[in-house]
Amino acid sequence: MDHAQAFALLDDFVDKHLDPATYDRVSAHARNCLECATRVRQLVSVTAAVRRVPREGVEQMPADRLVELLRRLKVVPTKRYDLATPDLLDDLRGLHSESSPVLSVYLDLSPTRRDYDTPRHALHSMLGQALRDIEARADRKVAAARAAAEGVERWMETVYDGTGRGLAIISSPGLGLWRAFRLPVPVRDQAVFADRPFIRPLAVLVEEFERYLVLLLDKREARIYVVFMGEIEDYSAFLDEVVPRPRAGGWSVEGESRQRHHETHVLWHAKRAVETADRLFEQAACRHLLIGGPSEALAELRPHLSARLQDALRGQIATDVDTPPDRMLQLVTEHAQRVERQVEADRVERVTTAALKGANGVRGREDTLAAAGEKRLMLLIVNANYEDHGWECPNCGHLTAVASGACRLCGAALVARDDVVGRLIDRAFEQGAELDIVRGDASARLAEYGHVGALTRF
Repeated sequence: MDHAQAFALLDDFVDKHLDPATYDRVSAHARNCLECATRVRQLVSVTAAVRRVPREGVEQMPADRLVELLRRLKVVPTKRYDLATPDLLDDLRGLHSESSPVLSVYLDLSPTRRDYDTPRHALHSMLGQALRDIEARADRKVAAARAAAEGVERWMETVYDGTGRGLAIISSPGLGLWRAFRLPVPVRDQAVFADRPFIRPLAVLVEEFERYLVLLLDKREARIYVVFMGEIEDYSAFLDEVVPRPRAGGWSVEGESRQRHHETHVLWHAKRAVETADRLFEQAACRHLLIGGPSEALAELRPHLSARLQDALRGQIATDVDTPPDRMLQLVTEHAQRVERQVEADRVERVTTAALKGANGVRGREDTLAAAGEKRLMLLIVNANYEDHGWECPNCGHLTAVASGACRLCGAALVARDDVVGRLIDRAFEQGAELDIVRGDASARLAEYGHVGALTRF
């Protein structure tokens, strides 16, 4: 069952109006599809809200009152982007075909670009040039390449909804391969026909943007979001009935008992929130945690955070459980940018200090390429938009900034590469190294030492 079929059946799925076989197929799809899983949660939340109101109340309720009730659910907004995952990139990285060319397209859709050029015109021009390059090589795959290019243009004309600031498409009709990603950031225009997907720009985005878990809590309600690249990927929420705090007015046995019950229920609620958050944190492979809510609820929450969540905690955002998701996303994005700029500054300082001390650090193009050739990369830092030329050994893959004619490792003739920085990033992925694309104020510091550097394994 494909995504469109499953999504169309979700209303009947939630209401259990499907036959058992169809129900199982939709359920299996929803377990592996974040968009469908989120939609199921939305539908279940609406149903639960309406059921909390007496039937006669719903039937007699004015339309504006019912709308207000449903708005309080803070339903997660529709997806605006299509997010690549590390597992998906691993699958694409493993694809290889000698018979069917793979077309990889990246298109800049930023608002400033749209002012002077239309995406469809730019795409048509770019694909035309890529096809002419194949024809000039008298490649026997021209017909298959043309079919892939026509499929991409047809999708842009008939399916693409205009969202995103960048677009990535991986297509090979002969392999039955089609992946389209609406991206939250612009990408450089590229159209590449090759025997495998060209996924470096996607991989850079996945490495650069990290998942946040956002836990919003008050004394009776919890909302937990997984946020990645400005998008809500997953969502969970629950209510706990809490015994009201006793009124002020003097001591009594009954009042003291109610106070203890109130505190116990608040504690249970906080622990349940932590358990749910910890489970979702692991499932979604989050790297950072943000919390929000009244100070009293957060004071109850903090001591019960697991060691993993304590290590991942990056602070508190000024919001609560009633904050609409769009506003919450804005706050998380602003906080994440501040965290990222600080991380960039810390990493640039670590790399430059280690390099100056002659420890496990290198800086500059030549030394960093040498470390990559020796498979020593542990953390690679590169200034955004830094490009440079160099040479590569087609036999062993060694990279160098010096045109020495022959590879110093195996003796094969070196080949000039215009984009040696891109190939350096590929080596970092292959070696399991972390990658940081430096965009903030720390980029000026890194530029002083050649725009690129690394921490090494030894």
